[in-house]
Amino acid sequence: MAFLIGILVIPVGQVIRRRLEETLEPPARKKAAAGGWQLMRQHWRELVASVLLMTGLAAAVHLIAYYLPNYATFQLNIPRGDAVWAGFVAAGMMVIFGPIAGRMSDRFGRRTIVWWSRLALLVMAYPAFVVINAFPSLTCLLVVVGCLAIPMAMTSPATLVLVSEVLPQRLRATGMAVTYYVAIAVFGGFAQLFSTLLIHMTGSPNAPAFYLIGCGLVSLLGLAMVPETLGRKLS
Repeated sequence: MAFLIGILVIPVGQVIRRRLEETLEPPARKKAAAGGWQLMRQHWRELVASVLLMTGLAAAVHLIAYYLPNYATFQLNIPRGDAVWAGFVAAGMMVIFGPIAGRMSDRFGRRTIVWWSRLALLVMAYPAFVVINAFPSLTCLLVVVGCLAIPMAMTSPATLVLVSEVLPQRLRATGMAVTYYVAIAVFGGFAQLFSTLLIHMTGSPNAPAFYLIGCGLVSLLGLAMVPETLGRKLS
């Protein structure tokens, strides 16, 4: 049933795409050969920065929205049927605060929103795990997930827009695809594995916070490598 409901997004996407104007200008014939790998070599700094930025986003989303419901089951002994509501709360926060973050990034700048939302995640990560382990209940879990999901939702739109605007036009779609899926596949897809390994290696149930903090710090390196793009003429 969930997959059938998800299919309904397809016609919505088609309607949205039909109403968008094409932004890619066809290159001159002489410049057409300068694509693909050559463009990636020329703009390696932007690509590396984009991967680092996406790493923090991927780790946050997969740890908060996907891992914490499972964590609640095996670590906090909350029934799986109840723990899945944590994912629902995280998704709800993204629906509510995503548009707000987009509006704020258009007003205050992409880097500003990314910086403060990542900083909030860094500060909140460890105390959040301490709290849910000290008070292992469904109510506490949902409150903590809701609090963590706010900066997670705030950082998502600003990060995606910043990365797309940092990359040059002829590399934008390819660069977005490569950087996004590298970060998602490695640091998002393996977030649950790395977090579980950290618990076994340290013996601390709060260890997953270290993974979130580490990826967050790495992402700030990427943020330092890119300029503010709000109001800037894109290449």
